[in-house]
Amino acid sequence: MPRLVTSTTVQQMIRDIPPLARVLSLAEFRMAAEVVVRNSGPDRPDVALTLPGALLAEAETGSATITTASTGLTVVMLGDMTAGETRVLRVWLGQAALDAGPGLGRSVLLGDGNGDSGRVWIYDREGWYGADLQAIAWARWLVAGVLLIVLVASGLVLGIAALTTRGGRISRA
Repeated sequence: MPRLVTSTTVQQMIRDIPPLARVLSLAEFRMAAEVVVRNSGPDRPDVALTLPGALLAEAETGSATITTASTGLTVVMLGDMTAGETRVLRVWLGQAALDAGPGLGRSVLLGDGNGDSGRVWIYDREGWYGADLQAIAWARWLVAGVLLIVLVASGLVLGIAALTTRGGRISRA
């Protein structure tokens, strides 16, 4: 059997079957990103997002395919977007995204087939619990205030408990 089927034939067959290629490419994934593309203007034809190191993109709605531009940039093609449309993508990135380091943000560009450029906002790579509070300043102070009130209240309860147990001792002679 090994002489009948060469390794290049098997590799090509695996690449031609997208679900199998995705499963076998898991070792190349280094990080994931949630990308939200919002069209706040008129209808846009051929919307594309350059994203270095993008290996796989899945869209909740619409389509998202990854290609390589003539300049060598990795491009996520979103197709046509209607006015007010929002697309949420889950993009898995490879080693090239990590190698780009802080320069990754300058390489992410958004545009359409008419030559119009879009705005790109990049938030912290770490999806830590409470990251949404980072963008809303008053929410941080609200959480800090609630924690302060809890601290003071628990201190008072402990103090009252200590005073009542201290004063209520009965001496045995």
